[in-house]
Amino acid sequence: MNPGCRLLLLFFVGIFTIVNPVYGASTAEELLFSGRVSEAWPIARAAAQAAPDDLDAQELYIDLAIHLGIQLVAEATLRKRAEANPADANSQYLLGRAARSVDEAERSYREALRLDPGHARAHMGLGAIHRIHGKLAEADAAYRKALMLDPNLSEAWAGLQQVLLTGGFRAQALEAARLAVANVGDRAEPYLALATLEPERGIEILENGAGKAGRDPQIHVVLASLYVLANEGKKGTVSARRALSIHPGHRGAALWLLYADEMVARRLDGSGVKDLIRLRQQLSVDPATAATQIQALAQRYPKSALVLMLASQAWALVKEEEKSLQAMEKALKLNPGNEEAVAGLGMAYARAGQWKNARIQLERAVAARPGDASLVIGLCTANWNLGERQAAIARMATLQKARPHDVRVILQLAGWLQEADLAKESYELLQLSARQTPDVRIAVALAAIARDLGNIDEAVGILKNLAKETGSPKVAEAVRQLEALQNQ
Repeated sequence: MNPGCRLLLLFFVGIFTIVNPVYGASTAEELLFSGRVSEAWPIARAAAQAAPDDLDAQELYIDLAIHLGIQLVAEATLRKRAEANPADANSQYLLGRAARSVDEAERSYREALRLDPGHARAHMGLGAIHRIHGKLAEADAAYRKALMLDPNLSEAWAGLQQVLLTGGFRAQALEAARLAVANVGDRAEPYLALATLEPERGIEILENGAGKAGRDPQIHVVLASLYVLANEGKKGTVSARRALSIHPGHRGAALWLLYADEMVARRLDGSGVKDLIRLRQQLSVDPATAATQIQALAQRYPKSALVLMLASQAWALVKEEEKSLQAMEKALKLNPGNEEAVAGLGMAYARAGQWKNARIQLERAVAARPGDASLVIGLCTANWNLGERQAAIARMATLQKARPHDVRVILQLAGWLQEADLAKESYELLQLSARQTPDVRIAVALAAIARDLGNIDEAVGILKNLAKETGSPKVAEAVRQLEALQNQ
């Protein structure tokens, strides 16, 4: 992970939650809060180009590139800037933030500090480097220096708290969290961090935070979870719906809304939710034992669709597909309006090869969650296997436009275009995607189809640039193979 990345991992009541990155107010930020990352990217990129001295805009551009898996694009851009402006501390700092190599990031941060010893964000970046290397005392000092210079750096507050917690200094971490709320109280992260350190006051802290930093859906999601675990289902419903009004596709919010709804309907209580969470975690470790315990839980809560949905997942993991399907069918029968059950049943039918049934349920699921790529891919796969190739390609093409950096979508669409005798369209898709999303898998696919179509010269040019940017041996080998064909 890039040492400057703003994503903060919080452990909250047994659930891992990624907190959304927070930046200065912008259209791109609102798109991020609503989960529309691909739409945020071109806006953030344009803003970074238009305002080279706006560090918030530059950081947003870099962090989005990392999130989209195209970090090398940002790194190449910032390296050119640093080479053109070697005496500019901001340029050196930004190169450090964009660098894929921890060693290069450290060199760039130190160079920024040599040029400007008072560069707060470079101190913050160096703190992250020290934390990665386990140098807690040095990380503590660097974060404190950054905050002394600029107390509005929420990322530095988060880093300092993590260092203190890792070192076993919980009381100091708590004090840092309180100071973060005082200094950057318009952002969600400080409240979320403080709530983890003072769980007995978690609801109170997050209710206060929701009033001041409520544009971030995550604060409402975590508040919903606390309400549900405290047997306050109605309040949990309100908070979960608030999160979904900001980010309609937020899976965590959707899940806590289901818990809250079942609690209000008296199909589940706080104790049952805690057991469900525990068993959900156990599934990844020991699915067979979890499956047995989930059956016992189903006897305690016979009207809970959520328990049956978890049972379906457990049976699928132990390859009991028929039992998995039956459990999901029963769950949907208990709660016909449960969107998760509709989606789960559709995917279960797909795993069983029951493509007609899969299509029916997945069409419902996609209508409810059109931005869920996994569901759209599942529906397209059902269309394809039913011989509805045109529908599959058209729907996948729409998804690819909405998610232009999603490699699995690109490769699936390219493969289907080739199978449908649309090799030229497949090549054009891969050609554009290789420029937008420099991924080795796309490069390899492009090389293969270019060879078949005879577009070797053009593909060699694209892949040479990609090999230079990525340093990938696989891309370099693809270039060598194509060049050998050129010379034949």
